Amino acid sequence: MPPESLDIALLVHPDDPAPVWDPQQIEAQLRHLGHRAVVSDHAPHKTSMMHALGWAAGRAAADTACTFVLTPEGSVPDDAAAIVGSATAVLVPSRDRADVINRLGTPHFKITVLPVAVDCDVFSRHGQAARRTDRFRVLSRSCGSHGLLHAVELLSLLPGIELVVLLEQGAQRLPDDVESLARQSGVRSRIAAVRVGDEGERAWWLRSGDAVVCLDETDADGALVAEAMACGTPVVATLIDTHRELVVHAVTGFAVRPGDTLGAARALREILSDDFTREAYGMAASDRALSRLDASHIAADLVAAYRRALSVEVVSPDDETVDDDRADADGHADAES
Repeated sequence: MPPESLDIALLVHPDDPAPVWDPQQIEAQLRHLGHRAVVSDHAPHKTSMMHALGWAAGRAAADTACTFVLTPEGSVPDDAAAIVGSATAVLVPSRDRADVINRLGTPHFKITVLPVAVDCDVFSRHGQAARRTDRFRVLSRSCGSHGLLHAVELLSLLPGIELVVLLEQGAQRLPDDVESLARQSGVRSRIAAVRVGDEGERAWWLRSGDAVVCLDETDADGALVAEAMACGTPVVATLIDTHRELVVHAVTGFAVRPGDTLGAARALREILSDDFTREAYGMAASDRALSRLDASHIAADLVAAYRRALSVEVVSPDDETVDDDRADADGHADAES
């Protein structure tokens, strides 16, 4: 192993939600870059760097003597400030989350914002796509029913579109509140709920769309936005959390205020106005994903963050006292002269 290679443990914990960066995907990319990386559910005894992917993982890392960086996931616990204080650096996928960490007392220079990653080999403009109907196709996902409710409202405002909902793993149908609104609004016949087996099948659907909408008001679906962009599908997304780092407004798609269904409808009308406009947004989205969001780029950025964390010189309280004493002595000497 070359001397510049790192020993990296990606620490996960069963009490944490799924990490924003897929540990197995990042592990593979780190290995491809020549580093030794392993996904672990317990803090290893010896490693050059730990990356704790969640609050519980961070708590476990803080109990060791190893240098670690933290990516907080889930609700902020009562001991969050202590966990963050033990980390050498904090890596987050959005400026919104950086602000949360900053309010816990962590200075911004210790926080690095990196966007979510996407596998641009799987999610690409090139490849087969699902069959189309004669309507414009808009896609969304069932992870947040509030966002789906707004997507259903779009069908009432835009009669020429259909909505394809990619069901979360294990889901068999639309959420009850979404089903009820669709029937009450008379648009149920323009909604298809499909179960998606793997990433390849998700890309197959995304390539068939004219646009993707992610309109939830609280939980951003950054993964779907990144995947859609990589497939060359323009996105209309609420201006929250990870969406802020992904969507370039009026270039790769549109960012709208949470709850602004009319604004989302206007954005979709712009995207769907003609083939040239739709293609331009799609190409810009794909180019941004390839140049900034591909998992290989994110892994390289993570390595750079790990190296910065390892290069931080830790000054002990004793050293600080010595420096203060020396400064005082120098001051007295200057005064006497």
